[in-house]
Amino acid sequence: MYGEHRRHELRPLATVSRSSPSTVLFNRPVRETNPLKWAAFYSCGLATRAPQEIMPDDTAVDVPKIAEVPIVYRHEWNSHLLSIRIARDDTYRFRPGQFARIGLKDETGETIWRAYSIVSAPQQPFLEFFLVVLPGGKFSARVAKLGTGDKILLERPAQGFLTLDRFADGEDLWLIGTGTGLAPYISMLRDASTWTRFNNIVISLSVRESCDLAYVEEIEALAASHNAGEAKLHFVKSLTREPDAAAAANVLHGRLTTLTESGELEKHAGLKFDHTKSRFMLCGNPEMVEAMRAILKARGFAMNRRLTPGHIIVENYW
Repeated sequence: MYGEHRRHELRPLATVSRSSPSTVLFNRPVRETNPLKWAAFYSCGLATRAPQEIMPDDTAVDVPKIAEVPIVYRHEWNSHLLSIRIARDDTYRFRPGQFARIGLKDETGETIWRAYSIVSAPQQPFLEFFLVVLPGGKFSARVAKLGTGDKILLERPAQGFLTLDRFADGEDLWLIGTGTGLAPYISMLRDASTWTRFNNIVISLSVRESCDLAYVEEIEALAASHNAGEAKLHFVKSLTREPDAAAAANVLHGRLTTLTESGELEKHAGLKFDHTKSRFMLCGNPEMVEAMRAILKARGFAMNRRLTPGHIIVENYW
């Protein structure tokens, strides 16, 4: 996948308020005390249904495998990070953590496909993606030139196994990622069922520079809006460059692997790794994923397998 997943229109973010159901953050409703009420704010309200009802087999529906759909929203975080939303009909189903293949035809008529994790929640009436724009890239550079109303190809069904239903138990969920590896975790945070599944959720994100910290306002608002009966969200940010900026913004400096080995990651999150409670998802740079997997395995944590429940699930990008 690429990372792309192996994987201009700037709209201001709404201010956070819990005063009414219509309040949105990054065009998304803010969580309310009642998870069912929160789910109802989305247009489909599917979060109130059992997981097996949310995910019917797409092959049972008489719909085309590939559809041409319009871009309905775009947001440039900086010169090389872009979020887009495309139209989605009610027959497209996915679980938070899965990815979709989107495509564009090149000048020869050949379709170029790339796989990206889905950022949006299953209840939202669009599919959102978080892209690295590569200068001269055959796909991402072309997507960056598209505007709202322009068409892009969408392939079904959604794929991927970085999903919470693979964990049989656990109390503390560690979502560890680099760069656009944050994307599937945002989908999970936007889904109401995630918040009643665990006691604590830790988002641990590492990027190169402060300008690469995307979706921060949304995550911090969720962390500040903890409700009884819901998981407490801990947000740990790390910069691998800009040490001065990291210190000024109360952000850690260094690679996630280094911070894990030194104990800084656990200290900053306010939680300890625990064999009974902790469950880990690793997503992003393959070097980080492999190194973190080795660190965790050395501490006695095991990969989660279909027939052997464990602690760790991974997804590599690019």
